[in-house]
This record gives sequence, structure tokens and C-alpha cells, in this order.
Amino acid sequence: MEMVQGEELTPEVARPDLNRFYQVVWQICDIQEYLHSQDLVHADLKPSNFKLTGNIFSVKLLDFGLARKTFSQASSSTAGTLEYMAPEVFLGREIDSRTDLYSLGIILFELLTSRVPFSSEDPLILRSDHLEKTAPPPSAFRPELLQGLDSLVLKLLEKKPEDRFQDISELKEALSDITPFPAWGSEKTSYLNRIYGGKILDREKEYEALKKELDESLTRGGRLFLIEGEMGIGKSTLLKYLKREARLEGILF
Repeated sequence: MEMVQGEELTPEVARPDLNRFYQVVWQICDIQEYLHSQDLVHADLKPSNFKLTGNIFSVKLLDFGLARKTFSQASSSTAGTLEYMAPEVFLGREIDSRTDLYSLGIILFELLTSRVPFSSEDPLILRSDHLEKTAPPPSAFRPELLQGLDSLVLKLLEKKPEDRFQDISELKEALSDITPFPAWGSEKTSYLNRIYGGKILDREKEYEALKKELDESLTRGGRLFLIEGEMGIGKSTLLKYLKREARLEGILF
């Protein structure tokens, strides 16, 4: 595994320099936008799973142990960190990108106020709070905060997924509307999507055939593939996409 050097994400990034806060949040949005574009939900977002490194793109997301495909069923045995879990996880319902957005709302609340909106040593009380209790606005603890930040965080913390931002692009738009630092709201497309996005061209038939064999390997045992062709026609790219599919299914590749 990669040894990630850096500091843990803490409320110090929002005190007193909100410019730094917006920069970090925008990069977190970029990471989430890329993950969600790959039909992947992290399902365990919390400050300790982020590292701030010395790189230009400084935010690093860790620990994909609970990650799963979009619209997967939440585990019947609650998995994750209770303070950051979305209501639908407690209820064992399907999860999607909006599940991560709820957890992100808890993180933003904590970065701005140095506390989480719901806290208790009793797991049953925490569950009840996430399901029923309305979170206070961050400005209740920091009156100098912009009103727009209150609205943004509270929308992320809506109990029903359909009442939250529906995707990261909506959150980015809201963030760019309230930030006094336009530089962090100028890029509407994720840097990661520009680097890693796109689709395979002229190899759809081969890719679908490989995916079918990959899916059947779950019930019929392993597979061995031979991929041949001239140099530079996209064999490595084809395998990269296949490797991603295998990892999402938990298949050793």
C-alpha cells in the first residue's frame, strides 16, 4: 500500500483562513465527483480518512474498505463511523452518491465549528439523531460565518436523499455562488475527471466481451485472457478499465 505523508484533515483548515477551507473542500468535491462518475460510493467519509499532503493537488482520500457500487444495499449490520453515517445507511436502504454527500455535510460542519452536529456515547441515541433530529446551523457556533454556508451545510444534512444536493456538480455550483474567492469556483469540471475520464473508443465490443467473462467468473471460476495486437492500439487502456471493473466486484486481478 502507498505510504501517504501528510496531516489529517482538521478544523484548523477553516480557522482563520476560509480561503484554505474553500480550497480543501473544492478538492474533496473533485475527488467525490470522480468516484461517483465511476459508480462508486466511498461509504465511510470522515476527516481521518483524508490526508493533506504537500502536493499541488493536496487532498488524498484513504480507506476504501467499505466502498461499494452505487445503488448497493446498505449492510444490515451497520458498518462505518456512526457520527458521519447517513440516515439511509442506518435504515439498510440503497446507497448512492447522496449518501457520501450527507457524510460530507457532517465533515464541513465539523471543519467550520470544531464539533459534529450529533454526538453521543449511546449508539441508539446517535441513530435517532441522524434519523429525526434537525442539525443546528454552523453559524450557531460561529456567528461570523456566511449565511450561504449555513444553507449549504444544512442542505447536505437533509434526512431524505432527494432533499439534498443530487450530485457534486450541484454542490460545486452552490459553493461557487457563496465563496468570496472565485478562483475555487471557476473550474466546473473535476480535475480528476479531465485526467481519468472518458470512454473507450472503437473497443466497445471487446470490452463488453471481457466484462461478460468477468461477470461469469464470479459463478464459474477463474478466467485467463490473451489480448494481442500491435503496439499503441489501446491494449493497456482496455486492461485498465477491466481492472477497475474487477476491483469493484472484489475479483483478484
